Amino acid sequence: MIRRFLSPLATSRSTPFLVLLLGSYFRFSYLLHSGPFVDEFATLLAAQGISKRWVPILPSGNFYGHGLLFSYLDLPFVYLFGLDPLMARIPSLVAGLLIIPLVYLVGRRIFSPRVGLMAALLLALDGEAILWAARARPYAWEQFLALLAVFLFYDAGSKEDSSRHLWVAGIIFLAALFSHAEVALLLPAILLGLFLLLYHRRAWRLEVPLVVSLCSLGVLIRFLLQEYIASGMGGQFETIYTARPPLGPSLDLVVGLRPLAPFFLAPARLLPTLLALGGVFLLVVEGRGGKEVKAPLYLYLILVVSLLEMATLIGRFWQHPRYIFVLLPFLFLVSAWTLDRLLLMGRPAGAIKSTNSSGVVQGWLTLIALVSLSLSSMPGALEASAQRELGYEQAFNYVRERWREDDMVMTVAPAACGVYLPRCDFFAIQKEYEPYVMRERGGVWIDRWVGSPLLDSVEGLGEVLGRGSRVWFVVDEERFRGRYEGDFKELVEEEMMIVFQDEEVFVFQTRG
Repeated sequence: MIRRFLSPLATSRSTPFLVLLLGSYFRFSYLLHSGPFVDEFATLLAAQGISKRWVPILPSGNFYGHGLLFSYLDLPFVYLFGLDPLMARIPSLVAGLLIIPLVYLVGRRIFSPRVGLMAALLLALDGEAILWAARARPYAWEQFLALLAVFLFYDAGSKEDSSRHLWVAGIIFLAALFSHAEVALLLPAILLGLFLLLYHRRAWRLEVPLVVSLCSLGVLIRFLLQEYIASGMGGQFETIYTARPPLGPSLDLVVGLRPLAPFFLAPARLLPTLLALGGVFLLVVEGRGGKEVKAPLYLYLILVVSLLEMATLIGRFWQHPRYIFVLLPFLFLVSAWTLDRLLLMGRPAGAIKSTNSSGVVQGWLTLIALVSLSLSSMPGALEASAQRELGYEQAFNYVRERWREDDMVMTVAPAACGVYLPRCDFFAIQKEYEPYVMRERGGVWIDRWVGSPLLDSVEGLGEVLGRGSRVWFVVDEERFRGRYEGDFKELVEEEMMIVFQDEEVFVFQTRG
């Protein structure tokens, strides 16, 4: 019985399905039990803007170009169900589930079923992948489309007649690019990979430069759009350009790589990272032996070149693990390839001669590998699926249930306020607000989501509290501690009282 189970373990169709079920459980667990992540409210407002004007214009009048494709994918759900965060998460969930079998198929196609299975398992249990697959944000679609495009470029470079594959790869790359701008970092690595795959043939057939030109034009347009938005659509929004410049060329690799290190050194990713580093040595050894190394070399190009671009070209604020999330499938694929090569090296010589014996040995080795990877990844998966976001949904629902027409509300989260309340009167914040404001006509600073006037002084707070209306103040604990001066907080605590608290979010209300 054990022999029957182990022999087909690496190639059985049911095993990848079980991995998909496992990944689905953790993604649904987070989706159904966690409130909205703070940035999801902006996505809802952008999709609402599309439903009204066909373009993602926020209530403030700001064009929301972040995750452009996802905003349109979210449109049907916002149109049918309104500003419901749970329904708005469905497009992300679709991509976050589809990418698990996609990783398996890519690994199976370019390496072996065992590699695909191990890579799919790593992705299914990755904590960050679980979170982004169940949030109304663009990262799951960015990752899915980028992996599909990179694979199709590889497939096209491996075939003689590849015109159709190249054009499809180019179009999918553009879709990924307009899911998230960081996809542009993949293009140089893809071009190097195509050269690697095609150099021994007539590499530069007509369709190759045409598709490359199309992708390059898309990158240029996306960059110009990013610059236009970052510079304030003509000066209106200039503070984010100075606070968060998109580009910051530097040759200091240590400084550039340091903020990206947690992506690789998180406890659940330490084993895949070590395997990927060991794979470099295997790549050199097997390359010298004349064995086929084009597939792993192609994936390492994607990883290394994109990482170097992020470390040396991108502005400091954007050098964040979140913005290399797109590289996660490639990390897991090369890690699984390395582990597979190590398992094959340890296979007994006698097992090669007997088909049955070989199947059982490979089954045992595959089972041991899958169990080891599961044990290293499971704590992160459990933590992610149980994570609870800041309770802005509950807090603003509390205010909405008690809302009176003459009430005023101020908050550090105006996008959330715009989803749940008829208006947001003030964007109340004193520190580090520059990336979140834009200049209205007349020189007034307003938040970039719903257009609430900036309230950043004790004098302004005193004036608001002295108007005689009931005032609500919704803020989370971390920002209340770090984004306000002491006298501002003292005035809030003197004139207001906490009437609601949930998931680290407070609702203050004026006394009396």
